[in-house]
Amino acid sequence: SVRGYNRHGYEFLKKFGVDNFGEVDFRAIRINKMPSRFRKKPLPTIKRTYAACTADGREFRFHRNTLDLFKEAVSNEPGLCDQVTYTEEPMYAPEHVGLKVLPKWTPRELQIPLIAYFNSPGSSKILNLQTGQGKTYCSLTSSAHYGERLTICIESRFFNLWAEALDPDSDKQVLDLKKEEVLWIQGSKDLKALLQLAQTNQLDGIKVIVVALRTMANYIETYTRFGEDMLSIYPVLPIDFYKVTKTGTALKDEVHLSLYANYMEELFSHVPRRFSLSATLEDGSFKDKIFGIMFPMDQRFDAGPLKQYIDVTALKYR
Repeated sequence: SVRGYNRHGYEFLKKFGVDNFGEVDFRAIRINKMPSRFRKKPLPTIKRTYAACTADGREFRFHRNTLDLFKEAVSNEPGLCDQVTYTEEPMYAPEHVGLKVLPKWTPRELQIPLIAYFNSPGSSKILNLQTGQGKTYCSLTSSAHYGERLTICIESRFFNLWAEALDPDSDKQVLDLKKEEVLWIQGSKDLKALLQLAQTNQLDGIKVIVVALRTMANYIETYTRFGEDMLSIYPVLPIDFYKVTKTGTALKDEVHLSLYANYMEELFSHVPRRFSLSATLEDGSFKDKIFGIMFPMDQRFDAGPLKQYIDVTALKYR
């Protein structure tokens, strides 16, 4: 989070964001009813920028993993390098809720190193593993290892899949939970109610919170529009969401989907531990650069070569 700058600083920050995190749209602009020899070559436009600035221009936000890049850019900017000071926000103490895995579950041989990876030191972990290998089980088992309150932020269309891992009526339940120990948050009304309960210390007994990604995105967009004036709408600022709910682990599934919303969520969050899951992390597009920022290669787990389930045989006939 960058604040307290002058006009020079504002222009520098804006350029820094666009130059380094702007997604360029190279699609040609079609000009109807004009011969091709007279058509102007369209200039590339910025589709979106993976950085944030409040509507009043008083605050910029960049991903924490780009801090070194930011420091280098500032050091090369005359008139700014002597004006910037850096402070680090201390981490809060999360709530220990005693998460446990049901005794019927034991890890398969493949899953043992995956769980060890999640349990190793580090504030951010990414597991890029193909479908069916147990991403959900491994992440929940490691969440239980820490025993602290778990907040899952996913697209609402995946609620039913995660309900199978959390609902006591499901044969696929992984964590030892009762229905009343899980809160499902979808929509601003639910989110406001959650924050009000958290502010008044009424989350005792709640072990897992599941929040729709769109709900979280709307919450963050409200802050970028109104700044701290958003407190008249939501009782807690996004940067304090995990602190107020006393979350120990934040978990995201299918992080490659709705990448922009997932990226923004990281810009406006402060949490001790983050687990991210995906089966399709890279696709050769601009997204790979963003994935490289969110999940540096040295923080990833190498799950080995893709396990092949399907083969193709060419058959000639006449």
